Amino acid sequence: MAKQGTRRPPRWMKLAALVGSLALCVGAAELALTVYHVLKLRAYEASLPPEPERAMVPSDDPLLGVEFNPGFARDGFTVNDFGMADDPVEPARTPRVVRVALFGDSVSANFQLEPRAVTFPTLLEQRLQEGGSDARRVEVLNFGVNSYSILQSLRMAQLRDPVFQPDAIVLQLCLNDPYPTTLANQLPPPLYPLRTIDAVLRRVAPDWFWVRFQVERLYDEQGWANVAAGLDGFAKLAGERPLLAVLFPFLDERVYGDRDFGELHAGWAARARRRRTAARSARRLRARGPARRAAARGPHPPGP
Repeated sequence: MAKQGTRRPPRWMKLAALVGSLALCVGAAELALTVYHVLKLRAYEASLPPEPERAMVPSDDPLLGVEFNPGFARDGFTVNDFGMADDPVEPARTPRVVRVALFGDSVSANFQLEPRAVTFPTLLEQRLQEGGSDARRVEVLNFGVNSYSILQSLRMAQLRDPVFQPDAIVLQLCLNDPYPTTLANQLPPPLYPLRTIDAVLRRVAPDWFWVRFQVERLYDEQGWANVAAGLDGFAKLAGERPLLAVLFPFLDERVYGDRDFGELHAGWAARARRRRTAARSARRLRARGPARRAAARGPHPPGP
């Protein structure tokens, strides 16, 4: 008699085994990446100095999240008693001084980026002084804080405006400001449901990935709603006082390359005009001077 051959498993079983093996591999990779990021964050947190010695500390206001630490000083960067990245200032108005309040993110805050003499707040003050009367002095108060979104800047303005009573308001923004930026001691959400997919895309298509991760994904329906709510809030707060919104690029060459995101800048400007808010785009500045250096190294220096 002929020996009966071994029966082959059905094709569906082979497919199920393949899918199961793939799922196990992806699951193991996802677990490994999550553990890696968590351990990395724990190591970062363990390296931090005591909270009183940090540049940024948790805020008592949940809408702000974090604030600069009053009295902090390091490498030429100082924070005054009001938590401003600025020289000491008194709330009381000085006669014949035009007071301009600047609210924004790291471009205004300038945490360990550039000497204060060449930063946006200083240059803004100089330009306003040159265009004004010699009989009056222009004073720009810098309320910018690293990582602030437009809604966090609005909240800061709501808290500081009654105290300092500025004559005009300047809102400085970057393209990554519809949502609060993830801080260094927080685990950033992945672009896709799995961190494994993010890890692969960062290597096989880095240009495309960083554009999506840092900018484009922020402009969903909720992102634009945040922009509109922030602009509405600033327009209401300013009332009859002058209000200017200045939109900067997100200073990271991984994102920009040859792109200028003109359609997003135009979207911001259109929403500002609907609220009778003057708007200016600074996207062309990234190719020059301090902006170019900041873009090459990334917008935020390491450290608390």
